[in-house]
Amino acid sequence: MRVYVVKGMMILLLVALVGCAATPDQAAGPTPVPTAPPVGVKVGNTAPDLRLANLEGKEVRLGDLRGQPVLVNFWAVWCGFCRVELPEMQAVYEAYNDKGFVILAVDVQEEKPLVQDFVNELGLTFPVLLDTKGEVTRSYRVRGLPTSYFVDPNGVIVGVQVGPIDEAWMKEHLAQVGVK
Repeated sequence: MRVYVVKGMMILLLVALVGCAATPDQAAGPTPVPTAPPVGVKVGNTAPDLRLANLEGKEVRLGDLRGQPVLVNFWAVWCGFCRVELPEMQAVYEAYNDKGFVILAVDVQEEKPLVQDFVNELGLTFPVLLDTKGEVTRSYRVRGLPTSYFVDPNGVIVGVQVGPIDEAWMKEHLAQVGVK
């Protein structure tokens, strides 16, 4: 008789626990409110804003370019791989600039006359920014040059490349954000 009483109590306890359990809809809780991706330097993060002067002395801000795909490229005159990739960047810029594509080429801690001579030598026409103190470079956690971040029109990083990029890499990311 005791065995039946214990089993009966266990069954009642089990029924009570199951009856108190939340339905699948209740268990999920309230519908989460969509939020912006966190700010950071990984794919899926909102790119940190940057404010730097260009070679003409005018301040350029990444946040002002929302609605456009932007390539943020960190480079230096002394960097051999940079010298190779910059002409390819120029070619893609010329082909896609009329579709809203912007390149922000951030020179890392070099003097303006040196950078200007280099830009003139290569015939670069996209915005070249001067990070003379290296603050933006540090905020993007750049560890080697060149380093590139492809930012979609919503300000979200969709591609990161440490080392040189080429025309194919840029076109792949442009297509990813709907620019053909």
